[in-house]
Amino acid sequence: MTRVEVQQRCLEIDIGGPCADLNIAFSPSSVRIYESAGMETEIPLRDIDKVRVRPRAEDSLIEVIDLAAATLPRLEVADPAGGLVMYGATGSVQLERQTPKALILKGSSPDEIAQEDARISEFHSEIQRPKSWFERAQAAFLRFVGRDSKLGFYSWAEFGENVMQLCEGRTLGGLIARFLVKRRQADIDRQDLEKIKQVLQPGDILLRYQKGFPLDPFFVGIWQHAGACVDSKATIVDALSEGVGRRSLERFAHADAVVVLRPYFWGDQKSEFLNYLQLQVGKAYNYNFNSRTVEHYCSGLVYHALAHAGMAPKTNELIHPDRLLSLPGLAVVWTNRADLVSEVLPKSEQKRAA
Repeated sequence: MTRVEVQQRCLEIDIGGPCADLNIAFSPSSVRIYESAGMETEIPLRDIDKVRVRPRAEDSLIEVIDLAAATLPRLEVADPAGGLVMYGATGSVQLERQTPKALILKGSSPDEIAQEDARISEFHSEIQRPKSWFERAQAAFLRFVGRDSKLGFYSWAEFGENVMQLCEGRTLGGLIARFLVKRRQADIDRQDLEKIKQVLQPGDILLRYQKGFPLDPFFVGIWQHAGACVDSKATIVDALSEGVGRRSLERFAHADAVVVLRPYFWGDQKSEFLNYLQLQVGKAYNYNFNSRTVEHYCSGLVYHALAHAGMAPKTNELIHPDRLLSLPGLAVVWTNRADLVSEVLPKSEQKRAA
């Protein structure tokens, strides 16, 4: 359990227990501490001159966010073995021991963070822990049956398409599947893509639906994948089996239905939301579907970004894409399947999909 207390104007943060990731966010008046297990606390800056962080778990990831704090207290981090990410106010940070697992960025705006995309992605790739044979087998299986690799099991040809994508054309089975398969046409067409591009703005959240998953309503939900737009070029950040990355809208929207949600941002919330998403690029896929932030699954990534921006409560529960559609403070701005939106939203909220 993480311990947080103030002693002689020093905020002491001891990260206790394994599998604990920490997010420290500074604002002009306070510092907010979030733990992946669900702990959340806020301390007024007027009460502290220094923040000292001691990670006790070897794989704990620490993310320090300066939200344009007027007077940032001195920050000391003791050997962040699991990794340290920080942006803004770099002059006030001291590492007790230099470690290669630290990424400290000078910029603090979404555009400045976006320019560091290569460094961020490389850093997260370097700190990923090795996968066991069981985790690698699990990843291969989920990639085979997952929504990011195919569009349903309506025919043997589509089953063969999955074999092809799993083998990536490098084996005899993959070559045979590539010869036999004719890809099914998705319901989202070019006209729909143009309509999405016309309404899409940075900060918008997208959900997609694909046919051919009769069990999904019982285990996943109606909407099966989530991502968010991070720039004016319609770039989507999402978590697929290969990890968190930037994708084109065309790739994300190769589906049968898409819904675009627009959060009602206030103040710095939009910048916080976009910064958080862009700082996750390069992280691995979370095949355990837990609340850890060192890895992400699709809807968990978007929910963590909303929670970081103060638009959703912190939780260690599993977040399905349907839950994003039901969150307060989000409006439906476009969809080609209002009937699917209505299946998720309470009757009192169905007017949002009109």
